[in-house]
Amino acid sequence: MKVQFVVCMNTMGQDREFTADEKKFALQTVKQYRDIWEAREKENLKKDVLFKITNSDFDKLYKDHFES
Repeated sequence: MKVQFVVCMNTMGQDREFTADEKKFALQTVKQYRDIWEAREKENLKKDVLFKITNSDFDKLYKDHFES
């Protein structure tokens, strides 16, 4: 699955275009945000998987007890 990001920018009524430096800064900021977001998502997924694996015995005992 491909994830895409959309970033909207506005000069807030200044009636001008963004400078090349402003565009470059915005792009670098968005890329940094993306990288941090993806790293956190991977960390959280690993934690979720490890939690599920380590608690699978508890889940089985709980289910067996309350199913009857």
